[in-house]
Amino acid sequence: MKRLAPTAGLLLSLISFQALAAEVLLTVFLDDAPLSGATVTLDERNVGKTNSLGSATAALQEGTHVMTLVADDATFPIEFSSAAEEDVEI
Repeated sequence: MKRLAPTAGLLLSLISFQALAAEVLLTVFLDDAPLSGATVTLDERNVGKTNSLGSATAALQEGTHVMTLVADDATFPIEFSSAAEEDVEI
């Protein structure tokens, strides 16, 4: 029975990971060039900064979301919705 517990825990972890497998991909351009270093949040949670390609990704659950991009003291909120296990590109 003790050996079953770690196996069951691993199985539940894998099932949970599948439920969160969807992601949002944000790609930002300024004057036809990727915008790197812009701060990105998703539902008020810090995602990080856009990379050298102007991209940032985050895990996504179904529902309505607000992704916010902050660059050069300008803030750009982006509202969107996603279905279960749906990847979103912005």
